[in-house]
Amino acid sequence: MTGRAIAAFPLFFRHTIGAFAGSPFVLSPWQAFIVGQIFGWKCEDGTRRFQRVYISIGRKNGKSTLAACIGILMARFDGEAAAEVYIGATKSDQARVIFRECTRMVRKSPALVPFADPRVSQINFADSFIKPLGSDKAFDGLNPHCTIFDELHAWKELHRPFYDTLTTGSASRSQPLRFTITTAGDDKSLIWVEEQEHAQSVVSGKFEDESYLVYVAQLEKDDDIF
Repeated sequence: MTGRAIAAFPLFFRHTIGAFAGSPFVLSPWQAFIVGQIFGWKCEDGTRRFQRVYISIGRKNGKSTLAACIGILMARFDGEAAAEVYIGATKSDQARVIFRECTRMVRKSPALVPFADPRVSQINFADSFIKPLGSDKAFDGLNPHCTIFDELHAWKELHRPFYDTLTTGSASRSQPLRFTITTAGDDKSLIWVEEQEHAQSVVSGKFEDESYLVYVAQLEKDDDIF
């Protein structure tokens, strides 16, 4: 399954921006590691081991592009009936950054065009869909199979009700995925601080969480940035 998931990227996905637009999306090593862990590790009952993913990495490393592909895979190829995939951000405009990438990808991919029906605010795949959501818009009755949290460092306490709605709405799903991408934040974002501290506790071995995948790439405190 790991090999098939990684191999699916250049088959299904094309770059859509800049000099690489139109070329197959071949995963970089760190991206392949993430994809392999998510789709390759299974529990004894056949469900995903990692149902919560936290990625913290600097800008312009391809995390939004990866998130867009993950959203499409979860909506179309994960075998979940009536899968609801939400891209959550503090504002609708921010959520649409990844959503627009999803839209461009399905339109550029010959393998996806027959299955996708991209609309202004939703991409439909038979009985499943991808939808952007911002905390500045009304939200209710969500049953996410996959939630992509964009730029968690920007989430403040005022966004807590929206965040809680997205993280607690998957009770009826057998293997939901919470996929978080962010750059480093500060202590003004308690939601980011909580997630970062939990991630560090798991990585250091202070806390055991077998369903939580962490990928944090950052300088150490005394590193020379040059």
